[in-house]
Amino acid sequence: MTEAPIVNNTLTIDAVTYYNHSTPLQIAKREIKGRSESSFLAPTEILVKTKYAALNPVDVCLWQLCPKWLKRGQPKGFGGDFSGVVLQTGSEVKSFKAGDKIYGDIISPYSPYGSFANYQVIDVAKVTKVAKVPEGLPLEKAAGIVIPFATAYELITRHKNLKGANVLVLGGGTSVGMMGLQIVRHLGAEYILTTCSSKSNAIAHDFGAHETVDYHDKEAEYKQIVEAAKKHGKFDLIFDSCRDEVLVGRLKDVLKTKKEGGKYVQVLGSNTMTYGTVRYRDMIPTRGNLREQILTKLGLSNYDFSIGNLTDGAGYAKAVSDMWEKKQFNVIVDTIYKFEEFHKAVDKFQSGNVKGKLLVEFD
Repeated sequence: MTEAPIVNNTLTIDAVTYYNHSTPLQIAKREIKGRSESSFLAPTEILVKTKYAALNPVDVCLWQLCPKWLKRGQPKGFGGDFSGVVLQTGSEVKSFKAGDKIYGDIISPYSPYGSFANYQVIDVAKVTKVAKVPEGLPLEKAAGIVIPFATAYELITRHKNLKGANVLVLGGGTSVGMMGLQIVRHLGAEYILTTCSSKSNAIAHDFGAHETVDYHDKEAEYKQIVEAAKKHGKFDLIFDSCRDEVLVGRLKDVLKTKKEGGKYVQVLGSNTMTYGTVRYRDMIPTRGNLREQILTKLGLSNYDFSIGNLTDGAGYAKAVSDMWEKKQFNVIVDTIYKFEEFHKAVDKFQSGNVKGKLLVEFD
């Protein structure tokens, strides 16, 4: 196990940083000072050698939306999801030990440090989304889990019981959608329909979809969803990972009412974003989606429509372990780049031509 290069109680790391939306992402040297004269780590901290970091939409959004006045002159860290190996632990850390393989999400908007760094110091008393890698799960796959999986798991499990349920996943080819398909299958859904492109059909079926619908022709998409609802029964849950408005204003044809236990859950955001040019308005739900949510909150709708995002992700790590052990879980990796080539991962992500996770690998 490699020791961290701590010299004079200071660790020098290589990290991807930026200052605001107008500055490029770049690798810079950063210094992390020891917490006390007697110990580099605080009692609840761990020191981690990063093995892989994964790119997520939120990483690019934070960078491209960072105003020039925010913490002017202070470099911001980039990235949240990672996998790595614990090198040292603080005196009060009981859940991890040196040598443990771990994965997690350390994202903290506009903080000095992110996961795109060769070493990390993590306060496990504050950062809750860190766990041991399940036995046999490759570190590259583990790096791509937390943000998409925990987002899907948190929003889906709000529906509580999916045993025997009919579920529609909008956007089954997205990272969150692929996780959602596997989760609803694991939770016992009886019939799973998803929308995706023809390129994602095979993966969608592998991850639990019984049928797929191509989303490119919106009227054809709507008609096929309605036909599925007529054939199998209206949906107990609609999980919208891509903010598809195809059903807005016409839920009565496909979703069970609030009294019947039906629920529509959408991941926060506007229409499908163009990550090359993220705008503030891209983070705002569309008028139709906002209307559905407001009517629900005012008690003026027969349907339960909500928009949400990842908060604590409670229970995600146990679910990952259970699903991996039962061979019900996988992570699709698109491309792995060397850390020095991280900009290629960002460029590919912004192109939109991605099927699976984009990772950077550290020596």
